Amino acid sequence: MKNAFSVLVALSLASTSLAQTVDQQQPLVDLAAGPLAIGGSSEQVLDQTVTSGASGTFASLRFPVAGTASEVSAEVREFSFDALGTLVPGALLSTATAASLPLIAGGVFQDFTLATPVAVTPGRELLLVLRNVPGASASITPSPNGDSYAGGQGYFSDLTNGGQILEIDLGGPGRDDLPFRTVLVGTTLEIDARPADPTNTIFLPGFTDLLPVAVLSSASFDATAEIAADSVQFGVLGREAPTLLPFSIDLDVNFDGRRDALFLFRKSASGIAIGSTEARLTADLVGGGGRVRHGLDRGDRDLSRPV
Repeated sequence: MKNAFSVLVALSLASTSLAQTVDQQQPLVDLAAGPLAIGGSSEQVLDQTVTSGASGTFASLRFPVAGTASEVSAEVREFSFDALGTLVPGALLSTATAASLPLIAGGVFQDFTLATPVAVTPGRELLLVLRNVPGASASITPSPNGDSYAGGQGYFSDLTNGGQILEIDLGGPGRDDLPFRTVLVGTTLEIDARPADPTNTIFLPGFTDLLPVAVLSSASFDATAEIAADSVQFGVLGREAPTLLPFSIDLDVNFDGRRDALFLFRKSASGIAIGSTEARLTADLVGGGGRVRHGLDRGDRDLSRPV
């Protein structure tokens, strides 16, 4: 039975969010090679030029970076080349930070959300920059040997070469690029927490630790076919709790004649607590490599009750 001293607490969560798709990427990593430093005693800065392939709003970056999230930052800049062909960074368009990072580089791409999204069109060239606070150390898993991304080139600069920007394959094993992904904002989608309950009340800790969350299909999106079910994660940041099943339970939860994709999560792993104000679901799109990012619930708000 419910605790007699329970207090109703509103957990106000967004009802919709924007699907995201990968535009440009160099997804290959070489785990056998040593990581490249970001910052450190030489204050090394890493750069990658990219060429946009689609129109849209550039919203986030992904790099296989390890370090302290509060110290590592990314930038999106304009760029040019001088008369000698040396890269010259241009106007700063946006900065990007990660919510959290692993301490050891393991080749897993981490999200860096742009503070100010950047509008892009096919053919627009941009410079991606990775830097650290002075004296702090971070690292990125390198790409394999060779020119693995035809739309740009990787560069580095540090104190040992006077800050001159050089191609990363100079004097090295021929690794021409950094691993990266650029992500564009796309279609708005909806999810529904505890869809059988029109009030969407979440009890903490409740009689069960299981929390069902449905991704809703629409006339232009089939949640049962377009989401890689084994990639789905849920939580305050959208990645704390993995789905408990490597497949979706396909049901028409909102009775609109379309099958929706229902996933199960553990509340205890989601990071949701009394006082939480937002939770998200993330997943890979089938065949696209993008991430779907959703707020929680179709209604005006969700409620959480301690019990």
